[in-house]
Amino acid sequence: MVFTSISFIYYFLPLLLICYFVIPKKFRYIILLMFSVLFYFYGEPKYILLMLIEVLISYVVGLLINKYKSKNILIIGIFIHVLLFGIFKYFNFVIINVNNLFHSNLNLLNVILPIGISFYTFQIISYEIDINVYDKSKINSWDLYDIYLGGAKGLLIIYNNLASSDDELIVFRDSYGSSLVISSYKKTIVIDTRYISSNILDNYVEFKGQDVLFLYSVSTINNSFTVK
Repeated sequence: MVFTSISFIYYFLPLLLICYFVIPKKFRYIILLMFSVLFYFYGEPKYILLMLIEVLISYVVGLLINKYKSKNILIIGIFIHVLLFGIFKYFNFVIINVNNLFHSNLNLLNVILPIGISFYTFQIISYEIDINVYDKSKINSWDLYDIYLGGAKGLLIIYNNLASSDDELIVFRDSYGSSLVISSYKKTIVIDTRYISSNILDNYVEFKGQDVLFLYSVSTINNSFTVK
């Protein structure tokens, strides 16, 4: 089933919209999940179980990461997903090349490439990594942006060893700015002047020609003295 097909436009999509808006809001995510699984099953019934197993693994890994805050659990979860991805996408490719190079006769796996395995594998891995960024315990806080970067902090320094340059960035922000992380800088200094006085910043931050970014919500700019 493709998005431009008759079956999707005239049957699947209308049925989804009807169910979505008829069902109470707190159950709508279940409707989306059911129709998503049905949509995938229509195109790849043979490997629907593989996708559901990966989703279940990711769900359990997410719960464990959120409870124990352990990077080892994250590493194990990523390893499982990458292993399954490698088996289905690259195992036969490797075996064929080994047979050609060494004139061996290793048997191939009787599998075909599942539809969308690259997409949902990396989506799952992204989700598991993001669990380390969000603090779900603060999701009911008066300030919803507190779920990012561990909540409200006067001063936060983020190092990125994968950055392609040695550039540094200083971000002045309120909690709104916590939801935006810039990955191209080797070092990012995040400052929230609601919790640290601008008069003492020189004691903690060496200002030496870094790039500077201001990330404030409209309400903060219009009503707060903290940015002045």
